[in-house]
Amino acid sequence: MTNTKKLLLIFFIFIIVFGVFLRVVFFSDDPKRLVYDNLNNIENVDSIIAYYKSLSKDFQEQEPIKERLIERLRHKKISNDQIQEVSNLLNNPIYLNVVIVPDLSKRIIDTINNPNQSEYDRKLILKAYKEFIGFIISQNNYEINDKLSFDFTDPRQTNGKFNKLSDKLSIDFSKPNQNFTVNDFNVKEKEIENAITEIYQIASQPKNTIGNNFIEYFNTFFSSKLQKTTLEKRWVNKLIVLTDGYLEVTNSSGDIIDYTPVTKSPDDYPIPIVDKDYSNCDILICQVNMRKNERSKSESLKRYWYNWLSSMRFRNINDDNWWSKRYEDPNVAENELVDFFQGEVNTPNTIKNVESLSSYKNSTPASDIQKPTSNDRNAHKNVSQNIPKKTTISIPHKKNEVLDTCSKAYDKIYELSIKDDLSKEELLTLIKLQTEFLNLECSSEYKEVIKKSKQTISEMLKSK
Repeated sequence: MTNTKKLLLIFFIFIIVFGVFLRVVFFSDDPKRLVYDNLNNIENVDSIIAYYKSLSKDFQEQEPIKERLIERLRHKKISNDQIQEVSNLLNNPIYLNVVIVPDLSKRIIDTINNPNQSEYDRKLILKAYKEFIGFIISQNNYEINDKLSFDFTDPRQTNGKFNKLSDKLSIDFSKPNQNFTVNDFNVKEKEIENAITEIYQIASQPKNTIGNNFIEYFNTFFSSKLQKTTLEKRWVNKLIVLTDGYLEVTNSSGDIIDYTPVTKSPDDYPIPIVDKDYSNCDILICQVNMRKNERSKSESLKRYWYNWLSSMRFRNINDDNWWSKRYEDPNVAENELVDFFQGEVNTPNTIKNVESLSSYKNSTPASDIQKPTSNDRNAHKNVSQNIPKKTTISIPHKKNEVLDTCSKAYDKIYELSIKDDLSKEELLTLIKLQTEFLNLECSSEYKEVIKKSKQTISEMLKSK
């Protein structure tokens, strides 16, 4: 073989080997490269999410592809529901945020109706702490960010003494240098127990038992305690409220205003207005105990709280784990607290079976409560049967004056609709008011209610 032929053979072998090398380098990862290109080229958020969902499990679980998905969505306008969906798809770690709020009103010194209430509360708070630690251990997350905090309905109570003690009751693993050993947990439990005792001793002084302003708390303070799910972390928010169930607020004059419907039907009693959406939070109302002379109304109290919490759209309000009475045996209440902690967390921060605000008043909170009938509300006499009573009209991202306009317009419609045997002129006025309401930038849920009511009234006009 001549030198020329040898060189040509070597050259051809080199070309073949180099071609194989190029194929290995640039084409063996072609499917992954294609996924990258598609994620880069798709602009619509829903389309990006849909494309990721269409990938095989092998591709979905590859960290570089997960990171590319997050990076593509990070700077786009993405809703909370979309963030939650993506976080679930990515199977992100789940972190727990627990907030405990005790009712430090006269219930804790009421030896007739609530004997040893401070001890009952102490046991439940300590049980909540143990369940919180147990949850963290069960998750086995590489990084711990879970939080437990102790809060008050009015931080200004006792001139800030409670706030200093609440720090001893709180745990925030997202802060640096929060590495706990088993012994540290035991020490923290003792510290919590001592702080609880001190708080209840201070609260038991007559000048400090000034009522429980949960209305202001939900309106002003609680929202800052919530954690939001992100593209990298899933959060489960749980609120534990220890209260006898009475909404008694002390006004500036020192008088106690009782919002609790003891003498009226809970569906006829106006619920306090709270313009908040807490659909990313589970709630437990525990240690509920009506006074001895009013215990026949206990189911009415539960219904009232259900109506109120539904208007704020708490996530678990249609489950069976949001209401817990005071029992003679504290272990029963502790077991119900455990059930609350063990509630569904696989898809945290999503609304579970919460009906629209236009129908929450007709929902049955539990099997032991009778649903009000149409006769109970005299629905055959007026046209308000499809119009819920005044509640918060939710208008995300709107200014307060827009919210006020919607509320006032809605009130006018409701006030006229509850009248019996409306005349033709009143029906025409009602249609006019409804038309004006539909032209406002108000909640779509309420617009649907008004549209249906308007159709009913139009039919009634034909018979006039």
